[in-house]
Amino acid sequence: MAKVQKIGKQIYLEKDNRRLLVEIFPNPSSKSKMWLNLWLVGWSCCGLVVLFQLVLYASEFEKEQIVFLLIYLSLWAYLEFKIFYSLLWNRNGKELIKVEGGSFSYTKLFGERGLPFEVDNAALSTFKYEKSTERGILNDINKSAWMVGGEVIEYTAGDKLRRLGMKLSENDAVKLSGILSRYTQK
Repeated sequence: MAKVQKIGKQIYLEKDNRRLLVEIFPNPSSKSKMWLNLWLVGWSCCGLVVLFQLVLYASEFEKEQIVFLLIYLSLWAYLEFKIFYSLLWNRNGKELIKVEGGSFSYTKLFGERGLPFEVDNAALSTFKYEKSTERGILNDINKSAWMVGGEVIEYTAGDKLRRLGMKLSENDAVKLSGILSRYTQK
């Protein structure tokens, strides 16, 4: 019989003696969600205004101005995509971890889609909480609601260093690391 357990606000576990299933959900605050929505609307309006100006008045601009606006619009489009992707991730995304039958599987699911990373348990190191080495503004940016990332649990699969557990608190990450290490080192 599988035992269902919850760690913090983001982690759901289903485990028995042979199998472990972990789901990690994004959990931005309602204030962060509101700011993300407002930022998306504001950023979209800014880019659309510049795009319309470029389309409607292109004949009045000099070549250098058009080049500048095209560079601006390419940066705008990139950041628009990043903000939109983050908004969708916070609504529909999750990390899925399965440990079963001597293998480990990690998938970042977007809705029902995702590419799993699978490896034998023998090729895994122990899982550990790793404090971010970034300091200052880069650390704040990685932990913000408009960025997808900020993984805090580190492990080695073969010779490659990997991370999982987006934006988990230290306490939750330490608990999950211990459980993952126990199940993969059996």
